[in-house]
Amino acid sequence: MLHLVAILSLVAISQSRIWLPTTEDGVLLGTGADFSDCQSEDVYGTPDALVALKTEDEFICAFVAFQHNKEPLDIQYVSQSDANMRYELFKTCVAEAIGYNEEADGWVAGVTLFCDMTPEEEKMMMGLNPVNWEERDEKKPPMLGGMGGPPGSAPKDGENDTGNDMPPIPTGPRKIWVPTTEEDGDSALQASDYSGCDDKVIYDSADAVSDIQTEDQYICAFVAFQHNKDKKDRPYLGQEDANMRYQLFKDCVDSVKKINEEEDSWEAGINFFCDMTEEEKSMRMGLVIPEGYGASRSRSHEGKPMMVG
Repeated sequence: MLHLVAILSLVAISQSRIWLPTTEDGVLLGTGADFSDCQSEDVYGTPDALVALKTEDEFICAFVAFQHNKEPLDIQYVSQSDANMRYELFKTCVAEAIGYNEEADGWVAGVTLFCDMTPEEEKMMMGLNPVNWEERDEKKPPMLGGMGGPPGSAPKDGENDTGNDMPPIPTGPRKIWVPTTEEDGDSALQASDYSGCDDKVIYDSADAVSDIQTEDQYICAFVAFQHNKDKKDRPYLGQEDANMRYQLFKDCVDSVKKINEEEDSWEAGINFFCDMTEEEKSMRMGLVIPEGYGASRSRSHEGKPMMVG
């Protein structure tokens, strides 16, 4: 077996650490192959690619490629033990995706940003705050704001991540949009001053969400939501787009309210899905709609896209 010192268990490329999994004794898993070419999403980005992962070396190659394609704000591994734990989560995620794809006939599961997260991290990412989650092991929480609607098409190589012919993500300071009326696109829905609406506390708890009642309060929360977006999130592309996102955000707030009124074992919250269309949410979750998908879709999956990872 090949014993490696700690520094050889990672690869430094473009100032990003790419970790290779080891045993508890620091022994590199696999055959000691060279994984420097394992950088493309093609290694794990399709159902056929996932099924082709058989050997330890092939799983490690996919794990290395997965790290290469992380976004800057995604989870970064902090130690060898952390990387080893993430590798096991990644392998489990791949196995689950393969299992889902063997059974599903209306959608395709894939590797997503959730695939190296612990269950607790997934819930936090989805805006869910567990109260007595151990009592609900067999029950899956709804995806807020990701309930309902058929999966969307995954972007192909060279296409942007919306699946539409949209312009590239603009650079520079993010513009904060205030929704306008349909009759007069230059007139704000309300004439209030929203310059102080920039803190997450406005919408970041169940109590805060339940307090959002008036149009002014919805708009203030929407403005704060924009202020607290990650830099990697796509900005709104114009007033019409911002108005549409505002309606999606309002629907998400109302859904969160309703669920929190009915549930007592966990709390739903506002998350980055709350201004996405159903197609955008499905793509973010790694769901692909096959050609011909439509009326033949199984009702058991209707409106309930799977969260793989």
